[in-house]
Amino acid sequence: MDTIKIGSTEVSRFILGSNPFSGFSHQGHERDKEMIHYYTCDHIKETLRTAESLGINTIIARADHHMLRVLLEYWDEGGTLQWFGQTCPELGSHTRSMDRVRNAGAPACHIHGGHADHLFANDRCKDLVPLVEHARRIGLAIGLAGHNPDTIRWAERNLDVDYYMCAYYH
Repeated sequence: MDTIKIGSTEVSRFILGSNPFSGFSHQGHERDKEMIHYYTCDHIKETLRTAESLGINTIIARADHHMLRVLLEYWDEGGTLQWFGQTCPELGSHTRSMDRVRNAGAPACHIHGGHADHLFANDRCKDLVPLVEHARRIGLAIGLAGHNPDTIRWAERNLDVDYYMCAYYH
């Protein structure tokens, strides 16, 4: 599979997402529950190994306790996918999430899309600047997620980030 560089990291051009692993369907509570029941820890690790066998070398996943636990088990069992973390605001500040991502050995982290979209909608995008600066200070490649393409357009004009993750699900 072709690769590109994000920061100093070689990344497959196709990156595995992980919203289904944590039950984030964006399709309602019942679908979220289906995903949570379907994606047991063993099934998630099986999916990671399948992605690896197809040449994918990177997963984007939240910096929550669930995904950290699954990834640690996967790596302990010989898995090789690298992790790009996503800040997890319900577990503390975005800078704390970035620190957690860095401490787990990830080369990159992106700011949660819901947070970025909220700041954009409320004309507070300048609040993203110190988060980008913190990531750089601790040695992470930094990205920005969003569900609204206008959030990404603003960032392209105003922030120095290494990558974007824009989810479109409607």
